[in-house]
Parts: sequence; C-alpha cells; structure tokens
Amino acid sequence: MKIMLVDDEALVLNQIRRMLSGYSGISVVGSFQNAREAIAQMPELQPDVIFFDIHLPELSGIDAVELAQEACPGIDIVFVTAYNEYAIQAFELNAVDYLLKPLHQARLDHTIKRLMQRRLHKQEDIRSTAPSRVLCFRSLRFQNSSGSSDKGNGRTLLRITLNLQSIPIHLFQPPIDIA
Repeated sequence: MKIMLVDDEALVLNQIRRMLSGYSGISVVGSFQNAREAIAQMPELQPDVIFFDIHLPELSGIDAVELAQEACPGIDIVFVTAYNEYAIQAFELNAVDYLLKPLHQARLDHTIKRLMQRRLHKQEDIRSTAPSRVLCFRSLRFQNSSGSSDKGNGRTLLRITLNLQSIPIHLFQPPIDIA
C-alpha cells in the first residue's frame, strides 16, 4: 500500500514515516508540507492512501480532499490533526479514519488494519464486477468472472445473460418464452 503524507510540521512527518516503516507492505511514496504540492504529485506517485493534517498553509486538509479525490479517484483519506472539532466534517468527506496528535502506535495499528481491510474489499469488488461471458463456439456455455464455465440449457443461459445485462425479456420481438 502506497501512502502519501501531508503535514506542515516536519517533525510530525518524520514521526509518521518512522511509525509506518514498521509495517510490511506499506511504503511512504511522498511527504509534503503543502497540500497543493502533494496534489500536484499525486498523478505521478499514485498513492493508495493520503494522511492529511487539517491545518495546512494555503489549503486546508479538509478543502484539499476533493482535489485529492479528483487526482486519484478511490484514494483513501486519513486525517491526522491536533483538533477534534473537525471529525464530523472529515467523516462527511468519507475519511477512513481521524487520528489525533500526538499519534499512538496502537491507534495507528487500528487505522492500518482498517485500511488493509478496505483494500482487500476493493480488490474483491473489482473481481466481482468483472464481466461474465456467454460462449457460443461449438456449444453454448456461460463463463463467470472467475473463469469457470457452466454448460446449462439454453433457456437458463439466456435468462442469466439477460439478467446480467439488465435487459427486460419483454423487449424482444417476437416475444421469447424462456420459462
């Protein structure tokens, strides 16, 4: 998982980087003290997660989220701040978590576990939305997204195909009887 850090305090950036270095499968791809600079680098760095401070020069972390999501759709957001009064706003922006400074390792562990679970669910969602196919060479078969095929009768395969495509059966002329 690639993580980008944005905080105007260099000491905090170093602390978070050090704390994250203990996790396998995680790499910090960039550390920035300015949200605009971070967002400009996002298309190149392609982070999976961005840790935003809320109080930043020029552009607050809260205001930067929309720009970050445009630069990297599907990015997960974690806020790291000393202010608890922005939590509701953060979660309205679909933040994965909201960490209060000073950071504690146990709390960061919880956040990383949550991020890993979200990544796993996103991968499962991608697999489950993979297209299914009807194969009609030599025999009529239905192949699902995992690659396994089913040799059902023609009516069953037609019903499955029409349901996958969300095509109402009654639109066919002449009408098809698949009962």
